[in-house]
Amino acid sequence: MEVLKFQATVNREAEYFLSLTNDEANREKVIRIISHNDTDGITSAAILIKILKRLNLQYWLTNLKVFDEQALKKLANEEWEIAFILDFGLNEKKLSDPVSGQRFEYK
Repeated sequence: MEVLKFQATVNREAEYFLSLTNDEANREKVIRIISHNDTDGITSAAILIKILKRLNLQYWLTNLKVFDEQALKKLANEEWEIAFILDFGLNEKKLSDPVSGQRFEYK
């Protein structure tokens, strides 16, 4: 059941991302990219940036050593339309939603 829920979420978000390319007004919205500052994180960001440039979409990139609650809170206070978090093997098993305060776990 969790797999189907995950697939539905991925499909919904992919459709939304693609909708940004269909309307000129949407091209002004910023895509936020946060990647790990190691080789594969930088490579992942480079591939995504190449796609965004081809689609003529704006982006804002940050390379971090760790993605923790402090980084999550900072991200919540920024202006962006979609955020991609790339190549982090998160050490935190629980993070809080910076807006609602609700904690969530990942496996």
